[in-house]
Amino acid sequence: MLKTHFLLAIRHFWKNKTISLINLLGLSMGICSFVLILQYVAFEWSFNSMYNRADRVFRVVVENPKKSSFFVAPGYAPMLQGQFPEIDRYTRILPNIGNGVVQVEPSNSYFQENTTAFVDSAFLDLFNCTMIEGGQGFSKPKQVLLSASQAQKFFGDSSALGQTLRLDNQFGATSYTVAGIFDDFPTNTDYKYDILLSIHTLASPENRKGSDWADPNGTSSGFGFVFFELKNPDRASEIASSITQLIQTFSDNDKLAIHLQPLSEIHLGKNLRDTLPQYGNRILVVFLFCIAFLILGIAFVNYVNLSTAQGMERAKEVGIRKVSGARRSQLAYQHLLETLILTSLAAFIAFAFIPIIQPSFNRLVGQPLNLALLAKSWYLGLGSTILTLGTILSGFYVAVVLTRLAPIQTLKGTLMHSSKGNLLQKGLVITQFTIAIALIAGTLVLFLQLRYLHQQDLGIQTQQRITINGPSVKEKDFEQRQQIFRDKLEQIPFVQSFCSSGGVPGKGYNFSSGNITRPNGNPEDKKISYGMLLVDENYQETFEITQISGRNFTAEEAQKGFDVGRVMLNETAARMLHFEKPDQAVGQPLKWGDSSWEVVGVLKDYNHASLHTPVGPIVFIPNRNSKYFTLKMNTNDFSAKKLRLSQLYAEAFPGNPFEYEFLDESYAKLYESEQRLGKLFTTASLLAIFISVLGMMGLASFIVRQKKKEVGIRKVLGASASSIIQLLSSGFLKLIFLSFLIATPLAWYVTDTWLQNFAYRINMPVWIFFLAGIGTAILALLMVSFQSLRTATANPIEALRTE
Repeated sequence: MLKTHFLLAIRHFWKNKTISLINLLGLSMGICSFVLILQYVAFEWSFNSMYNRADRVFRVVVENPKKSSFFVAPGYAPMLQGQFPEIDRYTRILPNIGNGVVQVEPSNSYFQENTTAFVDSAFLDLFNCTMIEGGQGFSKPKQVLLSASQAQKFFGDSSALGQTLRLDNQFGATSYTVAGIFDDFPTNTDYKYDILLSIHTLASPENRKGSDWADPNGTSSGFGFVFFELKNPDRASEIASSITQLIQTFSDNDKLAIHLQPLSEIHLGKNLRDTLPQYGNRILVVFLFCIAFLILGIAFVNYVNLSTAQGMERAKEVGIRKVSGARRSQLAYQHLLETLILTSLAAFIAFAFIPIIQPSFNRLVGQPLNLALLAKSWYLGLGSTILTLGTILSGFYVAVVLTRLAPIQTLKGTLMHSSKGNLLQKGLVITQFTIAIALIAGTLVLFLQLRYLHQQDLGIQTQQRITINGPSVKEKDFEQRQQIFRDKLEQIPFVQSFCSSGGVPGKGYNFSSGNITRPNGNPEDKKISYGMLLVDENYQETFEITQISGRNFTAEEAQKGFDVGRVMLNETAARMLHFEKPDQAVGQPLKWGDSSWEVVGVLKDYNHASLHTPVGPIVFIPNRNSKYFTLKMNTNDFSAKKLRLSQLYAEAFPGNPFEYEFLDESYAKLYESEQRLGKLFTTASLLAIFISVLGMMGLASFIVRQKKKEVGIRKVLGASASSIIQLLSSGFLKLIFLSFLIATPLAWYVTDTWLQNFAYRINMPVWIFFLAGIGTAILALLMVSFQSLRTATANPIEALRTE
């Protein structure tokens, strides 16, 4: 019996080759897209899942009014453990402050390294750091642990244990002994470092070289991560409240709050409304999963639509087989088997093509994805369940509904013309058009927002600017070398201007600080956080920032630095300090802690950070900081110019690698996730629309075939081809209009929610939704018109003869 059903299914597919091919192609593309996007969803949700103590480890988050930060003063960790017995252990992570140039002794090779972190020894246990060699007693100053790949990079196949590294960074030159080698951290962790430096190194003022803000036992500056392992994780909220009360007493800030964020929620948060800092984007992940589900849903809707249309034509076959003695279960089994065969074949094709498409998809999302991600989690069961349900539901109508009808009804053919017979089909067509319109509208909104970000006036110029990373290896005559480098830059014809600074747009500030007020100012003003930026006298000219009052720094002031006691503000900082007009701030004194400063100028607001956030208050301090050198120059024939600059840099700062970046490109990286979302969303939308078009082609063919006799009669009576096309298309237009009414509010809500992530965003244009509806209507009408035109221009005698 199974063999007979199988042969009947193959015969049916062969008889309806075009429709079977459309179904196969649509389902294959739908399954392939679904599985690929599900890989990304599984990867994002797998972050930090490898930690054995994830249920007991919590990150300390400090919340001030309108802002939450995971940067905490590291000295609070041992202090709070002493105050709260519920804290079993703690670890501190001071990321990136140790970045610099590593010189491998005695080979004298050097490398610029930017994946360093100062950590406690408890970090090894709390973050599952698997040691390959050494690592015991990682509690002494000037010890370093290397990842396996980093040890290979530095020492090749030689043993790294006990070797010496010289690290030149903002704390000067320090020699570290390699105390251990650990397995590389997995990709799906938010805390991935290749070089772990003993935090006890910074406990010594001698090793900090005057940078007392970096004291790991200090409580005045938040520059690290603090994690607690709790004895009873169920009491996390209660402990956080007690810590908040204690910290408010120390800081005299009754609006400050402490949260203990579970390690498992650090990447994607607790829910969609979680306001605590996260590394990932839960809304994006959920959104992409919905798109994957919609694409697969469209493929199955296509199949149901075409199966319904075929089922109406096969109704007479069902009636004859019933009259001949076939049981209803046999007929249902036949149709379900056909669906299973087609879906299984589509799945086979999809999984055969996934390895071919995978590299391109990985480049699109920027992550190393593979099918193993689904095999290691509940996503395999989820995907299998969805595919199985889709297979069963897509064959349900033909397998159950048609086989339930009386033979006399199917033999008369009344089902084909009844409203009940077309109700499900119309509902599915509306669903398909609704998804298509919503995806088109969403793609257009995404495109317009990204274009807006690129075209937005930042208040500065980023084009034709390159930023060179300053030297980490600094000899005793560094100040003299820096001045020689600046003098030679001035002599290069293609360098129009340049500046040195501690931060550049898109890469943050030197540090953030509060406790800045006017003399006898409001104590509440001390709680405002300002971005502190060290800049020289050329910063304003190089970035073309408008001076709206006062004056710029002089070369002498930049040379003296902090000692000169003068600052500039941006407009926002001036407002925060209660100056009604910018010119009122010029010449006025400010209090910063115990120091007094004079405001010499106010600069026009510009976007130093991304457009996700509004312009913040900035205090500019004169300084010849060498962290970045930014050059304004014509980048034509850049290879030759780069060679000239690299030679000059090597002469001035030997032992430092020459690293540069185009400023506009580094600024664009702030929207890298949106760019990837745009590409992924556009690709998914095009796939969904293409699958919808495939379904419309098949469905239009069936509709035209059903009305073949009517078309023939109308032609004999003198109807024109255009009137026939209009007749056949009118039903689709009604369905599209209903779809438009449903899709518009849904698309509006989703896109408006996404736009809330940006401080600067487009005003939602209404024409987008009309364009999406019109575009979908045009696609549908093209499909129907193509099929209709063939029938309308055919000989009517042929149409009537077939009856």
